[in-house]
Amino acid sequence: EAALLGNVAHYVFESIYDAAKDDKGVCTADKFEAVFNRDYDSVFDAAVLYCGLELNQPEKALVRKDIHYQLKDHAIPKFLGIMRDNGLVIIASEESVSFTITSPDGKTDLALKARIDLLLRDRERNYVIFDFKYTSGTSGRDKRAEQIMSGTDYQLMMYRALVESMVAKGKKDPGIVKGVGFYMLATSELLSAYPFEGCEVLKAEKTYDQAMVEFFKAYEEMMENLHAGILIEGEGMPKEEGGRDVQSFGENKILKGKLN
Repeated sequence: EAALLGNVAHYVFESIYDAAKDDKGVCTADKFEAVFNRDYDSVFDAAVLYCGLELNQPEKALVRKDIHYQLKDHAIPKFLGIMRDNGLVIIASEESVSFTITSPDGKTDLALKARIDLLLRDRERNYVIFDFKYTSGTSGRDKRAEQIMSGTDYQLMMYRALVESMVAKGKKDPGIVKGVGFYMLATSELLSAYPFEGCEVLKAEKTYDQAMVEFFKAYEEMMENLHAGILIEGEGMPKEEGGRDVQSFGENKILKGKLN
């Protein structure tokens, strides 16, 4: 059910952003809020028809009412507050990006393909990346918080690496990635190790650079073991797809793992 609710929430955010953005794709909190106040109910109904028809079943009436209320009265207003407190504007929603990142030691290239929920910029034109999660209860929230604190938030790490690589190679405007985080739609809470105004800061055990070194080391070992026949193909492990090694991270895939 969390996936269903997440799809509806994603559709709502993307639709409001598309209606509120200017001709350069920039959307301020004020513009988002104006469209949100005017169109939320109709956008929510369209979201249910497009990706949440199950919510129109009689037995799901309460669930439908709950998510409508949660997004309208809590998740979206709180998110707009975070944008305003931190001087953020949205520059892309559900952006599909494909690019290659290289390990810190230069030995491994990974061709990545991902869909970034929200890409924003701050007052200094630095990048901020948010990923939406709709998980009810404390277990989902605690799982994401633990990933951030332990340095195993691979989805956010890959998003940051992709944007940084594209900036370095001139595919995106100059700027550093100032912060990343999970925005928990069911609890209206931003989880991040970065000091965003108005949000609790989670204490990470490792720096981003340390976590990336460990990630690539583990990935190289896994690839080598798989090619040597030590590991069997399975969920979350590399597999051949059209002659390329594929590694999944959340809803995203590494299209190629190449050991130089």
